[in-house]
Amino acid sequence: MISTSVFKRFEIRIYIFIAVFCLILPVIFISVLLPESESKLILTLLLGLVFLVIPIFILTLIISSLYSFVKKINGTEKATHEEPVFLIYFIRLMGFMPFYHQLKQLSSKYRVLYLENQMLYNNLENLEKDKEHSDILYNTTDSLVSSYKLNNALDVSVKTIYDLTKCDSCSIMIFDKKKGLLKNAAFVGLSKDVMDKVVLKPGQGIAGKVFLDKKPILVKDISKDSQFKFPQEQKVTFRSVYSVPLVTSDKCIGIININTKTPLPEDKCRLVETVASQISMAIKNALLFKSMEELAIRDSLTGLYNHRYFKETLAKEMDRALRYKRPLSLVIMDIDNFKQYNDNYGHMFGDYLLKEIGRVIQNNLRTSDVLARYGGDELAVILPETDEESAYTLLERIRKKIFKYQLITPEVFSNTGSSINKKTNNLLIRSSTIWGRILRLLKKVNHSAQTHIDNDHNVNVTVSAGICSLSKTIISKEDLIKKADEALLKAKRIGKNQICIYGTGLGKQ
Repeated sequence: MISTSVFKRFEIRIYIFIAVFCLILPVIFISVLLPESESKLILTLLLGLVFLVIPIFILTLIISSLYSFVKKINGTEKATHEEPVFLIYFIRLMGFMPFYHQLKQLSSKYRVLYLENQMLYNNLENLEKDKEHSDILYNTTDSLVSSYKLNNALDVSVKTIYDLTKCDSCSIMIFDKKKGLLKNAAFVGLSKDVMDKVVLKPGQGIAGKVFLDKKPILVKDISKDSQFKFPQEQKVTFRSVYSVPLVTSDKCIGIININTKTPLPEDKCRLVETVASQISMAIKNALLFKSMEELAIRDSLTGLYNHRYFKETLAKEMDRALRYKRPLSLVIMDIDNFKQYNDNYGHMFGDYLLKEIGRVIQNNLRTSDVLARYGGDELAVILPETDEESAYTLLERIRKKIFKYQLITPEVFSNTGSSINKKTNNLLIRSSTIWGRILRLLKKVNHSAQTHIDNDHNVNVTVSAGICSLSKTIISKEDLIKKADEALLKAKRIGKNQICIYGTGLGKQ
């Protein structure tokens, strides 16, 4: 078969022949029709034009061939073994073939150098990317090391991921051990009200699956994935999701969710996984710091705030209330007849009562209120933005709930210190039968009168409380505590199961 290049050369020759013929034909007609002098002049002009056009045509072909040749050398065109024919003919005609061969060798070397330079340039770009990634990792690590508090560590982490990936939005979910749920702890580009509602169980949705499998998942189109879970209130402006687990020592503590309109590139995915390992360690350390901080301010028995934290918080709330002239109330309460519960049923029973009553009170307080174990069986409640009347209403509601709530059932009674009490009674009877029976009878009478225990061991526990609020005469922390304690003593004196406000006769059974 004849190649297309042969046809092209044949077509070019035909065009040249037609062009020459078109120039010669008018000359012949002019020389025949016109007088000799005028025909010679016109013939001279036409021949001059021909000699002008032919060099221009030849130069155009040479330049075109050279341009094509240089493009092939630079690799901008697909390289072929065919050389520019017209250029070769012209070079041979002019006797420049040795120079042409030298130029060809130089061009081959130039092409090799060009390709090597391209490889070096690509390597340089990769090195610059690696350096940029290293700088990001260094800055992230440096920021996370200084963020020993959980909120700071989460904020730094989510902003780093957001800036690194240039995503539409992203979030970090932390696993709540107590509730067994994944909750959003930090996010960028998403509504707080909506994200607070996003709660997932392990295995639920994309994030839940990543949490269980401890492997990242890239969902290119969430509309085609049935696992994707998102609140209807939040308008979904993204199409792709990349979820990465936060793993420390084969234990998953959370998830990073990255939302984009287009799937995240592979190199960005690898970088996110690298950064995620740094974030995992930072969050783990922040959680450890938080737990240690909680141990320092929490009572080991009840889990309530301890006396030291109570004093520090009361001082801060006092300063704030006095500065902005806002109301503040303090409540001190204790369990009625608590010593007798300990004496009759053992200290395990008393510990149980303290924890349960603390739980009931905490469930009826606001998040801004502070409940602390003041000492022994005494509890203290700091009530910001609360005057004495509002504090009384709140405490009266709590007192009624505690009285009606069956804190002690036969099941609880059998699992606490009753066995110790039985052993004590048996020893007492064996030591002296007559006196043992008398003492046991007296003990039962006293026990029934003081603790409201019936034959089924159902106990209605009561509490008494004293309230004191800031006023013109009470402006110090010490006075507030002292007056609240005096109100508590008054509640005890007038019959227990009472709420009393300092400076008034207000008290109710």
